[in-house]
Amino acid sequence: MRVQRLAEALRSVEEAFLIGVPGTTELWLIRHADCYQDAGPDEDPPLSEFGRRQAERLAERVSRLNVAAVYSSPHRRALETARRLAADVR
Repeated sequence: MRVQRLAEALRSVEEAFLIGVPGTTELWLIRHADCYQDAGPDEDPPLSEFGRRQAERLAERVSRLNVAAVYSSPHRRALETARRLAADVR
């Protein structure tokens, strides 16, 4: 009985948030991967080696989805992360 109630609750959450509902648009907000810590506040640091690995792992996961567009801020760390996800970054 508890398992059935839990399953019903999960279905209602999916419906409320339109998860998996055809015709809906999902919007993902992704923060840039790790960047070098020693950069000053006025600098635009690149991704660290760890950050490049993070971005690659994220790209592997996102590659399974049908991504329509990738948007990024002009900061180097954000662009480097976004370009791992798609060649066409806006």
